[in-house]
Amino acid sequence: MTEEVLPEDSAEAGVFWIQDGNEIAGKLKYTEEGYALGLSAFCFMPKQVEISDGVIRYGGTPDQIAADFSARVIFGRLSDGSLITFLDAHMQPGPDLIFHSFQLFEGHRRLHGAHISGEDEEVEGIRWSWPVAASRVNWTTETEVAGPIPGQLTPWEHDRNAGLTFMTGTPTPLEVLTQDVQSSAAQLLGLWTQKQAPVPLVTEIFLAEHGWCSYVHKEEEEQKLLRSSALLPLEKLGLEQMASWLPLAAKLEPFPYIANLKPTFVQVEAQVLLTALEGLHRRLHSNERPFHEVSVRGVERAMKAARLAGAQALANEGLTDQSAAEKVLRDALSHVDQPSYHERIVQLVNPVLDLAPGVCGPELESWLSIVKKIRNDQSHQLLGTFGAAELGPYFVATTSCKWVLILRILLEMVSPADLREAVRKSKSFMYALANMDEEHVWAEPGALGTFTAARSDSDDHENGNESTQ
Repeated sequence: MTEEVLPEDSAEAGVFWIQDGNEIAGKLKYTEEGYALGLSAFCFMPKQVEISDGVIRYGGTPDQIAADFSARVIFGRLSDGSLITFLDAHMQPGPDLIFHSFQLFEGHRRLHGAHISGEDEEVEGIRWSWPVAASRVNWTTETEVAGPIPGQLTPWEHDRNAGLTFMTGTPTPLEVLTQDVQSSAAQLLGLWTQKQAPVPLVTEIFLAEHGWCSYVHKEEEEQKLLRSSALLPLEKLGLEQMASWLPLAAKLEPFPYIANLKPTFVQVEAQVLLTALEGLHRRLHSNERPFHEVSVRGVERAMKAARLAGAQALANEGLTDQSAAEKVLRDALSHVDQPSYHERIVQLVNPVLDLAPGVCGPELESWLSIVKKIRNDQSHQLLGTFGAAELGPYFVATTSCKWVLILRILLEMVSPADLREAVRKSKSFMYALANMDEEHVWAEPGALGTFTAARSDSDDHENGNESTQ
């Protein structure tokens, strides 16, 4: 999203065209949603339009209207000579009631100052600012970024708002930079502060032939200035951490986005989060195998022998379709050399419990029973009705799983000691534990009691060490 002053009900004149098309006079109006572009002639012949004896008739079937609505790239030259590219121009059905033109397009994304073929065109850099006061961060030095999108990350400030500049090592598609650099960086801010992941205020891209050009992507919602953090101190997020985050985010996506999701329907949220924990374990422990002492080929041979033996045993019991038996057994044994859901969650949760005791309630096994039941109920739709009795366990599962997801991701780049200290001071975390306790799905001392007792024991231990020195 770019902050801009919209002309009062005014429209800019210019000429506009599609690739290899003729220039057509038209008018452009910036709107709260993005832009509206009216053309004095058709830049392409719509499928929904019929022209007979000079009379234009709009109609069409759903497939024709959908084909016309597909996003198109439209180039423009405004009356002041400036260049503009509309990157997602959607033709609106029916006659234009805004400009009373032949063809009306609306969209959200545009580029000022250059013509590009689309968001798949390669660019050399991107810079943006966030609704974060520049005085709140300590971004000063240039930092190298490794990983799938190598480049250089430097601080950028615009209108006293903090921002970043990323210059690529090699030209990279615009859509890759906006998604895998700009948006991924915002996800780290969301995880770090436990506030809404910020939307850019201003975005510019660098093209070798044109320099910095304004890229406008209108978002659906506004947001407030990010002034404080509910978890890790904002001033401790340096460019070094941001640079190390970008290749990590590429490995972990989409889980940072899931951890930053706003609450939704509790059943949907439970399905997403409980599946995400399993997926995150797969990313972090991709080589985990129960039979790790045996080679993969060795396990495959053993499973083949088990499959054949099982099919023969079923044949001895009277089964006539041995090939069907082998197929069923093959499917059943296909995941035998992978950890179970239970084993994955325990391995994922244990390091989180070391720094945030109570996040899974007072007792891990009870929490695991809740989580596994909900996961099975949702995955296999075993729950016929959903009422007040289910609401408490679902709320506990979604709240705890979200914090496990957040903290386990942050552990990949923040030291356990620093993250433990942040959790100890986080009121948001303690309120989450208290709210889970209010559902009364587990016994005393509850989640918050478990956390405060562990924190007290840690304080006593630290004070004891200090007194002996």
